[in-house]
Amino acid sequence: MTRANPFRTRHSEAASRNLGLFTATFAPEVLHALPAPPFDQFYVLRSAPGAGKTSLMKCLTAPTLNYIHQRRSKTAHLVSFLTDFGVLDVNGPLVIGVLENLDQNYAGLVDVAEDSDLQKRLLFKLLDARVIQGLIRACLEFAGRAPDEDPDLVQFRPRTPDATRAFMRLGGTSGSDLIAAAEAAEDELLDLFDQIIATSGEMPTGHGRLHSLTALSATGIEVAGAPVSASTLIMFDDAHALAESQRTALLGELRSRAHTVGRWMATRNVALDDDELFGAGDEGRDFDVIELEALARDRTSSAAALHRLTGQTLTPTRFRKVLLDIADKRASPALDRMLTDDTSLTNLLGVEPDSALEFASEDPFARVRSRIADKVGDDPRYAVWLAETVQLDGRDGLARLSEIDVLIERDRTRAQQELFDVPLPADQLVSRGSSSLREAAYMRTAINCGIPYYVGAETYARLGSANIEQFLEVCGDLMARLQTQDVTGRELALTPSIQDKIARDASRNYYRSLTQLPHGNYIQRFVDGVARISKEEAAKPRIPYPPGVTGTALLMSDRAKLREPSSRELPEMAALYCGLKSAIAHNVVWIELNYRVKNADYMVIYLNRLLCPTFDMPLGLGAFRERKLIQMAGWMVEPPRRAGETADPRQGTLL
Repeated sequence: MTRANPFRTRHSEAASRNLGLFTATFAPEVLHALPAPPFDQFYVLRSAPGAGKTSLMKCLTAPTLNYIHQRRSKTAHLVSFLTDFGVLDVNGPLVIGVLENLDQNYAGLVDVAEDSDLQKRLLFKLLDARVIQGLIRACLEFAGRAPDEDPDLVQFRPRTPDATRAFMRLGGTSGSDLIAAAEAAEDELLDLFDQIIATSGEMPTGHGRLHSLTALSATGIEVAGAPVSASTLIMFDDAHALAESQRTALLGELRSRAHTVGRWMATRNVALDDDELFGAGDEGRDFDVIELEALARDRTSSAAALHRLTGQTLTPTRFRKVLLDIADKRASPALDRMLTDDTSLTNLLGVEPDSALEFASEDPFARVRSRIADKVGDDPRYAVWLAETVQLDGRDGLARLSEIDVLIERDRTRAQQELFDVPLPADQLVSRGSSSLREAAYMRTAINCGIPYYVGAETYARLGSANIEQFLEVCGDLMARLQTQDVTGRELALTPSIQDKIARDASRNYYRSLTQLPHGNYIQRFVDGVARISKEEAAKPRIPYPPGVTGTALLMSDRAKLREPSSRELPEMAALYCGLKSAIAHNVVWIELNYRVKNADYMVIYLNRLLCPTFDMPLGLGAFRERKLIQMAGWMVEPPRRAGETADPRQGTLL
């Protein structure tokens, strides 16, 4: 009987109901994306779907922290990390986190009231009711009690007149009074959904502000007479589920500097406006934006700007370790049933560097040596260099030999050939070469000779492109292969050949799935355009841009032109704009603004790493080749496909 694939099950939903499962599979290192406590300001967490926003916030809720604290011996790793992070100590949690999902009836309030001001007031009233109920339950759990115990055990002690007035508007300062008022308000608002037509006279008046934030910004909390020393953190998840007017209203309220209670809002990139998607938002004035994927992926000029918050230390290397840790935790129960020893998925991905060469379709050393011989013959200029290649073997040796092949090509095509007959010394190999050129040269040889290239745990972590859901989807392909081997009685092994095939298959499937996104055809055409650039550059014998081209760039002035409505009157410009906007929102590409090169400023556009195997691209950050706006717009124009035709993801042409 085939067991369920642990990467294919609805793990996030199961974990939301089962704290044991959540704490067993949560990688706390992802908290490095957050600022250090105290959380007394407003932050926006944003990313494409699947980057881990909800799990990150769930870790800081009162039930989760209390569960970990009560099971310190079983959750020692989490306890240690959360203690160092500053949200837990020997006495218990130091934060009372309340998580409210905004995908719960809120958007429907727009339909029950026509007046925009009333819509906002109804939204704030329902939010106040649910925040207060959530906080009272959280306070009880913080104190080690059941969340449905007597709410009167919770008492609030406002410290300012504003906080006192806010509590009175919410129903009082005792837990029982607040719960009663909140439940009545929630029932009143939810009853509106059952009415076919609601008249203005029947409408609740709503709240002009979020009174809960005003109240909690200056109050003490007691549970059963004992003061609560932990700070309060109010977190709103799935803000993209709100109507745009509601999201704007909530953002305006949360960013108010009058509030000092910690408050976060998480949203997907699809909810961002054009300015935010194209990198011109106003974060940093009244709030900071934490872009999870931007923090966790390889990047260039934006590194310093991204780590502007105290305690925010997530790096690409650290995040890739987080991904592998998550994969090992998720795969562990399934592997325990299939294997007799304690082997992790990461261990199964481990390969000896030289083992991939065993799967070559031809002798790669012979091929490269033959190519070099055809170029130089017995030319004495390269005698010393060629002497260095005699004893080369293995993966590193093949990379070195391939690099020498490129360096000879570069030397032979130089414009100035002074003293051509003078032998080149060995130290010139070091000064002219580089690790990136060596890797690019090896990759070219590997592709030409059928050597598996996309192998190893680090490679698979890079394929995740800083998105946990995307990474776990690829891990699901690995697990499916292992399960097939298990039921057919074969050795449980992920050879270099198998790993390379799985990576390429996953890449092609992802490429084909792009058409399912909004403006997906335009996204795919944009990707095809970048792929053509990459293919052209990779075909050049001198490999001018090692380790390879994985992106393109627009002049910042062209970027500004693209964003002008008048420019988008041209169909191809409108198509490029819509395709690029959707690609950014869904993590198909990411952008770097104001990248300085050739005395000009560019918006650099890199492809999602999962697309790279389809086009034989390297998985590192890679180089980019700029294109003019009119050229990119031209990518959007292609003949209509006939029925049954699909794009060839390797060539960007029709099949």
